[in-house]
Amino acid sequence: MSSKLEGDFQRFDKEKQSICFVIASGLSFRNIMLQSSLNNLLKLQNKYNIVFITDKKHIKTYKNRINFLQIKKIPNSSILFLSKSLNFLSRALFDKLNHTSTKKILFKTPFHGNLYTKFFSNYNFLVPKSTFLYKSLRRINDYLVLCFTHNIKKQLLKLNPIHVISSDPISKIEYPYLLIGNKICNSSAIIKSFDNITSNGYIPYIPKNIFVWNKQMYKEAKVAYSIYKPNIFSIGSPQYDHIKFPFEKINSDSKQILFCSTKATIYKDDIKNLFFLQKFAEKNNFTILIRVHQGDDFKRFLQFKKFDNVEIYPYDLQINDINERCSNIMHQESLVEQIRNSFVVISTCSTIMFDTLALKVPTINIGFDVTEVEEKWSVKRQFNFNHLKPLIKLKCVDNVTSQEELQEKILKRFKYGLSEKEEQSRLKFLRDFLGPNLKYGSVEKLIMHLDL
Repeated sequence: MSSKLEGDFQRFDKEKQSICFVIASGLSFRNIMLQSSLNNLLKLQNKYNIVFITDKKHIKTYKNRINFLQIKKIPNSSILFLSKSLNFLSRALFDKLNHTSTKKILFKTPFHGNLYTKFFSNYNFLVPKSTFLYKSLRRINDYLVLCFTHNIKKQLLKLNPIHVISSDPISKIEYPYLLIGNKICNSSAIIKSFDNITSNGYIPYIPKNIFVWNKQMYKEAKVAYSIYKPNIFSIGSPQYDHIKFPFEKINSDSKQILFCSTKATIYKDDIKNLFFLQKFAEKNNFTILIRVHQGDDFKRFLQFKKFDNVEIYPYDLQINDINERCSNIMHQESLVEQIRNSFVVISTCSTIMFDTLALKVPTINIGFDVTEVEEKWSVKRQFNFNHLKPLIKLKCVDNVTSQEELQEKILKRFKYGLSEKEEQSRLKFLRDFLGPNLKYGSVEKLIMHLDL
């Protein structure tokens, strides 16, 4: 392999074509590097080169012999500014065309303000509902990016790609690779999270194929991207491939409560709830493991180190880069272990509910504000998010509305676990929302659909 390409090529055959995974996000890299996903990809090495185009910091904790290429960004700052401006405007047009219930709530009462949110909240009435204008802006931006990303094109051409797959098509970093990849080979994209389509959904370049988790996301994608009519496939998600196998609790006599924090910009009462739970846990001889959200300020939780019945994860709170924390091989493996080692998991409107239900552990959703807020800013507004509505209604999820009810549900779950009706509700959830994972691995299904 040419030494001019910045990366590490352990097993590369110039005579073969390459399948290139473009991965800007640490979370996406960790998912594709889970052993079940990686094993299916490495089986293809007899026929293709498998190349991960990512950031070097993501591969630090992995010992696998993989072909790694350093991801590049649009180099020209003036063009980058113009491209960002066009993205800004075309996203506003996209949001006007695809104004979901989630977006209506988020723009009215955003979690954290930024220029785009403020603009759309205040001036969306000026944005025309025009498919023609939306597609025109996208074409102009695509042309600009193609003209000023020769470095990325050269990088891809040297790999002789048969397929370029974006792990997060919403990412502006991955956008040029998807655009250029579609000009020289086939292109596909994997939607990273179950809330991405309805809460944001703006993909700068719509590729030939889009892969989603489940039937609900399939329907959402059909609506959101109908203008370009891509092929849409439901394949599950790599972090849930384990649900094919029967899991038992690591410790059936567990007294551990797993508390998964939420970013303070989304829900600021985690600290107050934890002080309340610490006293409750001490009284009932429970322990609490705080799993700090990767996007949270870890310093907020250092005050809990003084309690003997509280432990904090990650144990090393010094890594400040979110992507580096997420890409760590232990990020997902530790979560599975921590859930299985707990008798209940507490979170607030989080994807953690997926993980917990997949592992047959009771889950509690905090649906109340400790700090007094206006009703429109309450955590309860999230209950109307498109992606959360189905979870909130489940019989196997406890949605608590006060600290007192939180105590009651913890004691109930400790004593009884899930009832038979609740277990049936959990199994229906798995079929409806993680159905593709029940039979095949998600990467295995991806390979099947691409006919590789």
